[in-house]
Amino acid sequence: MQYSEGAKPPAVPQRVYDWYNARYSNVSYRTFRDALTASARYGALAETETNDEFLTATMNLLIDASFERSGAEHYQGTETQLMERLAHLDSRLTTLARIHLLRFGGSPQEAVEQALKEARMYVESATQKASELHSWRGRVAFAWTNAAAYLLHAALAILSENNADSYPLEKLDRALTHLQNGIVEAEQNGVAFADGFTLWIRHLVKPRR
Repeated sequence: MQYSEGAKPPAVPQRVYDWYNARYSNVSYRTFRDALTASARYGALAETETNDEFLTATMNLLIDASFERSGAEHYQGTETQLMERLAHLDSRLTTLARIHLLRFGGSPQEAVEQALKEARMYVESATQKASELHSWRGRVAFAWTNAAAYLLHAALAILSENNADSYPLEKLDRALTHLQNGIVEAEQNGVAFADGFTLWIRHLVKPRR
């Protein structure tokens, strides 16, 4: 939740509090909270806490970590604690928490990585929904959203120095395969492409050696 005027935590300097309030997003806060609440419906979130206790403590840590990123020394280490609490849960929760925290500060690369993760999450959701459409247009939408998801995987992988070169190329390979499949399906159902384009896409060279 966003702290109201007059409810500023005593350990937070006014300049930090102003920075926090200027960058706070109720949308990203509620998105994380709703996803965490939804996870509680499937069982216990922790061994030593009730789900209500876990939810309250975790949301408080999200606020504390926001102050840490905003420059409040009193809250140093709270983001690490938050990530440790989320580590055993769905990785989507960690992504949503980082998206919220990114508003309060972070490196340019981290900003790009989180934007790509957020985009991939929405594209993968769209791909799943497209798979339920039983028509050629649905199959094309599924193929092309799948291609977009793999392109985002490749972009994330290339940013990480921990990945071997083969990993992003594998994702790019799969993206091109889904792109091809969608184009062929569309052409077979009357979508007119430029002369030679379909022939080129059918024989598209793969990125891996």
